[in-house]
Amino acid sequence: MADTYLTRFLGLFHLSDANDPTRVAAVSAAGEVSVAASQIGEVQANPTANTVLDRLKALATALAGTITVSGPTLTTTTATIADGAELSDAVDCRDGRALLRIFPPGNLYGVSSIKAESSPDGVDYTAITLADQTTEWSAPLNVGKNIYLDALVFAGNPYIKFVPNTPPSGGPCVLKLVR
Repeated sequence: MADTYLTRFLGLFHLSDANDPTRVAAVSAAGEVSVAASQIGEVQANPTANTVLDRLKALATALAGTITVSGPTLTTTTATIADGAELSDAVDCRDGRALLRIFPPGNLYGVSSIKAESSPDGVDYTAITLADQTTEWSAPLNVGKNIYLDALVFAGNPYIKFVPNTPPSGGPCVLKLVR
């Protein structure tokens, strides 16, 4: 039984061939592998030529310079709604990266929801709407609950400001934004 499994395994690497008995691994009662050991190769810095380990090392060496794994670069910024203000300061998104998430502050100072406005030039702002072009984007603010943003709604807006449902009272409402 072990002989059959080993023969199949070695066949995957073209190390066994039913038509060539010299290439079929012989497993003795003591569990010694004769042909397989010579064709797989021992683990060393420079494996024996034309063994599985030699081929795997050649593949790994060839692929090492071609595979690059990296993630997106995220940055944080803030939008502050000052005490008594009806609009936050502007968030500059001219680098093309859309807002991804809003972290509400520990103290909302009476603000329970926000809407957003955008501007192409940082001067004239209009409400950000959803795909139907009539429904304004809005989100509830709750301490400890992040707001995940739809990148399609916020993409392409060079400047964004946030509008509280009521102006903060007693301190600023500082929103931490991830881009």
